[in-house]
Amino acid sequence: MPDGEWVTVTEAAVRLGTNPSTVSRILKANKQITTRSDTLDKRVKLVDFAKLEAVFKSSYKYHR
Repeated sequence: MPDGEWVTVTEAAVRLGTNPSTVSRILKANKQITTRSDTLDKRVKLVDFAKLEAVFKSSYKYHR
């Protein structure tokens, strides 16, 4: 399976037109969305954007 596009929580929020706290709540509630630490900065959480976007579109009002 090809590796997805990994972005920071902040970048994901910008792309989805929401705020980082909403993205964090989604990640906490949905264990199927994969996250990992950034290899350059362990404090930064990266998220598989395609999976997050699919959950966001199906669960939240998405206007694009």
